[in-house]
Amino acid sequence: QITKLYKGVFSRTKLTSITFPDTLEDIDINTFFDCKKLEYCNLGNKIIDIDGSTFESTPLLKEVVAPSVKTIQNYAFKNAKKLETFNFDNISYIGEYAFENTALKEVNLKDVTLKSSAFEGSLLEKVTITNCDNIEYKSFGECLNLKDVSLNGSIYKIGSNAFRKTKIEKINIPDTVAFIGSEAFKDCSLLNEVHLPEELISISLEAFKNCSSLSNIEFPSKLERIYSGAFINTALTLVNISKNVEIYDGAFSSSVNINLI
Repeated sequence: QITKLYKGVFSRTKLTSITFPDTLEDIDINTFFDCKKLEYCNLGNKIIDIDGSTFESTPLLKEVVAPSVKTIQNYAFKNAKKLETFNFDNISYIGEYAFENTALKEVNLKDVTLKSSAFEGSLLEKVTITNCDNIEYKSFGECLNLKDVSLNGSIYKIGSNAFRKTKIEKINIPDTVAFIGSEAFKDCSLLNEVHLPEELISISLEAFKNCSSLSNIEFPSKLERIYSGAFINTALTLVNISKNVEIYDGAFSSSVNINLI
């Protein structure tokens, strides 16, 4: 009976497809690393953790069946460029670069811890997130096809570059969010509608820079700081802001009329 796969056991082999029995309970790092021909893998029903770089650099991998998995470690599927099918229903943790440069089209994440660059550069078109403390650095940065983003429940921070250079047209940021990080929505040229949350305290450096379609925005009453470059190169012409907000030099383009209230 197979219960464990050790470090790199199938790495750089010519496997094309593999299915494991439900006796398999543990897999080490690099198990299928750089398997250039692997297209399909069924890990059975007992694996709860996919270790670091397990499927990294498997360019033909399209589907992994692992219904019991809860945690996915760093680099697990990085550069699995054809991966388009994965079940996220039970996932509670996604590590750094875990799905970078994959072909996933849609993810629905609930009660998950999401680390830096988790989906950076992927082919995602739709993302739904419910209850995620922080959307970390570059989590969805440069997902060039990403248009539909729904954020729900308790989210406290949108990190730097989190949605940079995506095709988002509108975003409703939950009222629990207190901080929007630097360059979080930078270069989102199609973004034309933004709801800022009531609990928002800070909008960081270049957060909405080059959002050239953004022509209107309302600032919440609890806002304390808008940092330099936050709204440079947008379509804004007039903004109403509380006189208590600290506005750093160059936060807005010089053509914007700032009305302090």
